[in-house]
Amino acid sequence: MTHRAKTTRGPARRTSPGISPARPPGRPENPIPFPDGALGRLAQCLREGRTLRGLTYADLGRRTGYHPTTLQRAAAGERLPTRQVAMAYGRACGRSATLVGRLWQEAWAEARRRSRRRPGAAEAPKPDLVRDFADLAAAMVAEHERHGAPPVRVMELRAEARAKEYGTLSRSTAQRLLSRQKTPSSREQLQAFLFACGVPSSEWRPWMEAWRRALQNLDLERRTEPTVTQLETPFADESGRVSSRRAIALARTAGFKPLEAYQGFGTPWTVRCSSCGSAQRVRLSDLLYGGSCISCGKSGERVTFVVDGPSIVCGSC
Repeated sequence: MTHRAKTTRGPARRTSPGISPARPPGRPENPIPFPDGALGRLAQCLREGRTLRGLTYADLGRRTGYHPTTLQRAAAGERLPTRQVAMAYGRACGRSATLVGRLWQEAWAEARRRSRRRPGAAEAPKPDLVRDFADLAAAMVAEHERHGAPPVRVMELRAEARAKEYGTLSRSTAQRLLSRQKTPSSREQLQAFLFACGVPSSEWRPWMEAWRRALQNLDLERRTEPTVTQLETPFADESGRVSSRRAIALARTAGFKPLEAYQGFGTPWTVRCSSCGSAQRVRLSDLLYGGSCISCGKSGERVTFVVDGPSIVCGSC
């Protein structure tokens, strides 16, 4: 007589750490829509952690306190989960908090860029192209995002460590700077902002130069519209404004090549100096009233505009 070995049912054998089972527990998940994107990499990291631990979403729910559906959506790769959910998911699976935090930050930055990308929207200028405080504010917001967009609470704590050098940077001040409700009140406050964002001090020099240029152009920033209109009138056409075509011709005659669409007589404009080739932000009003290249110093010495009523006479002719 042949006797078969008696089999008993017991708890399923746990998977050893570092060994991936054949398939993740629970129902098969849908493929990640964009696995090569930042959000896809975050979702893949979370899924791999769950698979390595052999956990179901019900198990994760008990460990994290979040509903299983919330956790499943966090690893779907379709929508960015909150940082708290992603970090809790990662902890429950034994994933590195540093890794999950970095992947979440990259996914957040990617989503932010997509939400702000609009046809025709002007990019924030780099520090060496900053002309006034409006440019400086836009550049500061972009730099904050480039370094992972640290929360204002974190920025406040970082600034406290260097308060003796730069002064404090409160949460409310940081928030107002990021929302462009205010500009730095001093050179030291700009340094505190950069330090709180995580910008290395070796990269501060262009920012200090940007601060100097913005300060020099503060009087133009405060110029009222009637004053700008009065300055524009001698160069305007029948409509009372300088047209885009005429503005380009005036800029070229002054020795600058426009690099973007003309927005207005008193609006910062990205141009390239024909003498040294450097790109910079200027106002057309600056060029026509004695402005010069911020790199090589070339100004209206080559071309002098003599205003005689509505006409313009080139001094080199």
